[in-house]
Amino acid sequence: MTPSAKKNDLQFVKGVGERRLKLFSKLSVDSIDSLLRLYPRSYISLKRLETPSQCAEGENAALLLEVISKNAPVRISGGRTVYKLKASGRDDSIVDIVYFNDKYTPASLRIGKQYIFYGKPRRTFLSFELTNPVVYDKDKADSLIPKYPSTAGLSSKVISKIISGYLTDNKSSVEETIPENIRIKYDLVPLTDAYFGIHMPKSQEDVARAKKRLIFEELLALQLALILQGKKKKAKTASMMKSGKIEEFISSLPFSLTKAQLRCIEEIKTDISKNESMNRLLQGDVGSGKTVVSAAGVWIACKSGFQSAVMAPTEVLANQHFKTFKSLLDPLGVRTALLTSSITGKNRQLVLKGLKNNEIDLVVGTHALIGETVEFNRLGFVTVDEQHRFGVEQRNRLYAKGDNPHFLSMSATPIPRTLSLLVYGDLDISVLDEMPPGRKPVKTYLVDKRYRSRYLNFVVKNSAKGNRTYIVCPLVEESEAQSDVESAVKYVEDLSGKELKSLSLGLIHGKLKSSEKEKVMQDFSTGKISVLISTTVIEVGLDVPEATVIIIENSEYFGLSTLHQLRGRVGRGDVESHCILVSSAKGSARKRLKMLTQTNDGFEIAKFDLLNRGPGDLFGSRQHGLPEVDIEDLFSDENIIYGARETAEQILKSNPELKGISQLKSQVFRFISLRGGGLN
Repeated sequence: MTPSAKKNDLQFVKGVGERRLKLFSKLSVDSIDSLLRLYPRSYISLKRLETPSQCAEGENAALLLEVISKNAPVRISGGRTVYKLKASGRDDSIVDIVYFNDKYTPASLRIGKQYIFYGKPRRTFLSFELTNPVVYDKDKADSLIPKYPSTAGLSSKVISKIISGYLTDNKSSVEETIPENIRIKYDLVPLTDAYFGIHMPKSQEDVARAKKRLIFEELLALQLALILQGKKKKAKTASMMKSGKIEEFISSLPFSLTKAQLRCIEEIKTDISKNESMNRLLQGDVGSGKTVVSAAGVWIACKSGFQSAVMAPTEVLANQHFKTFKSLLDPLGVRTALLTSSITGKNRQLVLKGLKNNEIDLVVGTHALIGETVEFNRLGFVTVDEQHRFGVEQRNRLYAKGDNPHFLSMSATPIPRTLSLLVYGDLDISVLDEMPPGRKPVKTYLVDKRYRSRYLNFVVKNSAKGNRTYIVCPLVEESEAQSDVESAVKYVEDLSGKELKSLSLGLIHGKLKSSEKEKVMQDFSTGKISVLISTTVIEVGLDVPEATVIIIENSEYFGLSTLHQLRGRVGRGDVESHCILVSSAKGSARKRLKMLTQTNDGFEIAKFDLLNRGPGDLFGSRQHGLPEVDIEDLFSDENIIYGARETAEQILKSNPELKGISQLKSQVFRFISLRGGGLN
């Protein structure tokens, strides 16, 4: 937009004013640009006008009705006022129309005139009834009516009128942001046409063309932001590390690495051998061997005279990582320490002193690593596991402990390769797409609670073979509001005297002290406990090869990625393992769970999950600015993603300052702000 300062002020747009300006702010609309990017969530089709007798009970329908009478308003209990009208349909059926506490709509309707009423007609004894229907003039027939997110005092209908009025009066003031040659290459309509197509469509084809253009533009702005942030990070000078000794680390391992692990180690080795800061994501499915890849980076840093830090989101996972890294690196003389909130007093002081005096090569810990008292002598390599569980500020605080250290993020939550550009476009990505040999796929079953005696009997038989079992519950303690949902505490109470009375049961959840959690996990690892009942505190990182069965109660309460992570707690040895999902869910919820019984591929599961979610989940915020879009559109037309990336690279090559495209530039900085970053 290039209007004058006054015209660019939202309150001066026709129909807004000071009162509605405050209401728009509740929808995060504070400018003309954000007004035009307040996209409809859906559309009401008035292309098919039905008679009351044609309508399905409980379904929305558009009815062409003639108002034949109006009743005087009546006050009822609760301080409400009822306004009643009668109308007739084309089939002479009578419809009683009722409005509660809305004097304006009934007052605007004239007896003898036809209107389109949109709502859910309900059949009564002698007629039909409509409650609080939306009304449109008859000339709106054959139209698509946009439905906007609304707030009290600012209806979708009013928003539509304001936006369409502004567009009609200011068509020539829309600033084009994408060069014509790029629009032609990717078959994109001009921005003006896109705004008219999304806000004032004449057909579904108008909506589709508008969405394609607006999605491309938002993806372009996102890619520009990601590339700029990535360049900013890489511009920082980092210490060059000597990678020649990596073979010594690899040959010391008691197992063979997969080709994928060797490839990812080579990518990290190449990065940290340069004098620019590495910023890489290591992405791999559950059990793909990310830890040993990170350990290779730690080894290179150690041999180059630098310290390393590994930060995990929970103490349970930090303890597990500490044991794993220590077992891999101790034989090579790497000095390793653990730092969590449970490490206190003299032991904590010893760790802090060791880090400051360069007497510790690797520290593994939790958020405790970013405390003010933690000082490193020469931090050069940082790994953050399950990086999405930490905020940007937390990751940056650990990064700031060193002088531009090389940075490795790890994630066991896969994302389809195509869409990784959208979320991680500022990172270089390494993918572990191969599982270590010998790991058998976990067999997954979906059952309901009627089978409890059978699957608990299976647990008893499994324990008799010397194997162990996880049982996961959604809640820690029983809840009156969710009486049908299993809680870990009650589960132990119920089963210890019944089906599992012959077994040793353990309980672990987030409310336990760290020392208590560690004791329970130690007992489970050694076999003192054969059945561990828990919440999702065991979701990531735990490695107990003897655990071969996991039962997840009320599994419909968990996301697919969480369920996949939980399933990854078993099948870590050479014994066939089983995951039992317990749920009485129906319909789409059951279909979602059924997916897990059909594949162990985390990338396929992630794709399925995204196909059933919206872009708000994909980007982590509904503030991303994308119009409502089926994620399937992005999968079916991958060129829109690659095209946005390619276009962003071309623009920055010829116009690094983004001169002359102020609106696009503002979108870029909006994305950078949302991601908690900056360019300075």
